[in-house]
Amino acid sequence: MVKSSSLVFVLTFAFIFRLEVFSLRLVGVIALIVCGVLLMVATETHFVLPGFLLVLSGSALGGLRWSLTQLLLKNKDMGLDNPAATLFWLAPIMGVTLAIVSFFADHWSDLWTSPFFAGSVATAKTCFFLTAPGTLAFFMVMSEYYILQRAGVVPMSIAGIAKEVTTISVSAWFFGDQLSPLNITGAAVTVCEVHRFHGAVGRTWESDGIQ
Repeated sequence: MVKSSSLVFVLTFAFIFRLEVFSLRLVGVIALIVCGVLLMVATETHFVLPGFLLVLSGSALGGLRWSLTQLLLKNKDMGLDNPAATLFWLAPIMGVTLAIVSFFADHWSDLWTSPFFAGSVATAKTCFFLTAPGTLAFFMVMSEYYILQRAGVVPMSIAGIAKEVTTISVSAWFFGDQLSPLNITGAAVTVCEVHRFHGAVGRTWESDGIQ
């Protein structure tokens, strides 16, 4: 539920860095989408303050990250206007940072004694399950950079909300997750607002001559 606040931070940083023109209509659409997502995932849960602060700070930093990435993609003088070039320079830094955090937070010494590497078959299976999602993640990030370059940070973030709606819908349809009337109402509000936003963006692109 707290993760849905990322849209608010994305929009805030987009206004700060002048990536989007301030519009009350846009603020209203984003607010309705956030409310819809909150209703969509609303359930009784145990509140933990450290977890709340971590997710909230992660959402804020995520909004800052995508806004700064769009600025990089718009700056042709730095040679990062190509999504592949941007990923080429940013991916190693992100990988090293993640490795350092993982080294102190996780127990690397227990890795090789775990059942995931007990024998050649288990090792091959583990390597496959590590490599396959990593490959998909690579293409996902590449596509995100292309969307970021062509559409902007706000449309890309709203497309991510559409992904969340799809995930919840599939989990209810195929895996039998129970959705309350409140959750269904939230999903309907979110879908309507996402469709409304992309319709408005499409009309803006057509008026600007963008195919």
